[in-house]
Amino acid sequence: MNRISRIALSSLLLIAVAGTARAGGDADLLAQSDAIAGTEAPALRARYEAGNEAFARGDFAAAFRDYDYAAWQGSVAAASRLCVLDAYGIGTTPNPVKAAFWCERSAEAGHELAGVQRYLAEDRVVGP
Repeated sequence: MNRISRIALSSLLLIAVAGTARAGGDADLLAQSDAIAGTEAPALRARYEAGNEAFARGDFAAAFRDYDYAAWQGSVAAASRLCVLDAYGIGTTPNPVKAAFWCERSAEAGHELAGVQRYLAEDRVVGP
């Protein structure tokens, strides 16, 4: 499957799941991002953790700026966190296109976000 097809498929799946009940599944996915951050370069990890602190304070704009900056600098942790946050609308409006982009970036770096795939495959996908 080529890259564009994977992104299109990811986008369709994320559109289907946006707005559904998360039932705690997102916490596990976010914990995966935290685990990855522990293996990254100190500067990337610091920016990622600054994003986590801002997020915990409810300053979502600052959190997304930190995650975005870290992800563009090569943080797989930040890319995977943005994938989950944008997919499920945590701290933001669900954005399946952005989510698919960050999921793809994370996958290219070797983190397939199997948790997202499992979560989407469970009975949480909205159907006709």
